[in-house]
Amino acid sequence: SDTPIPIHFALGEDFHLEGDLTHEQMQSAPNLFDQPDLDTMDDQIANGYYRSKEGEPEPLALFTAPRTDLSLLRLKHYTGTNAEHFQNYVIFTNYQFYIDEFVRIGMGKAGLDGYTEFVQPAEGARMPQMPAYHLKRADGAGITMVNIGVGPSNAKTITDHIAVLRPHAWMMLGHCAGLRNSQELGDYVLAHGYLREDNVLYKDLHPSIPIP
Repeated sequence: SDTPIPIHFALGEDFHLEGDLTHEQMQSAPNLFDQPDLDTMDDQIANGYYRSKEGEPEPLALFTAPRTDLSLLRLKHYTGTNAEHFQNYVIFTNYQFYIDEFVRIGMGKAGLDGYTEFVQPAEGARMPQMPAYHLKRADGAGITMVNIGVGPSNAKTITDHIAVLRPHAWMMLGHCAGLRNSQELGDYVLAHGYLREDNVLYKDLHPSIPIP
């Protein structure tokens, strides 16, 4: 590849460019190193809009390398855990009591039934915007749960970044209104359509297209 690697992405998740360099070094960095180029960080391939020019190689992945590198770093920022801990099965929720129960189960399962460890944001640290919790397996087939908080913007942000990991499946665990009379409190409901009036996905997915 002839795509340069920006210095921000080359030094790993634990190197903080703004915190580990002096002001003078930060000022001179653009003259010495490649900087992130937002023009190369889009979802054209994944969204089906990309068209290769004649003679150009076809994409090998759904996301460009800079887009992937950006998301890997942002996952730690938003969730408080490194991308390496994310598992192939992801649950999103906006209710803390689901998180509390997952933490209880996860800590009890660590080291049992094929699960190797349970990872959560560091204690004592400021809670991240969307904390993630991981019940891990050696083959990556464990479970990650993310508290996305409130609002569709949070949901789109975190799914955009987790998407580069290509998880096998993800689902949203929440509450439902407008249930049938035959349903009782505590029943689980699998939604098959969503009311979209928030404009968040309009650019990527026209409102006339239903989300299954």
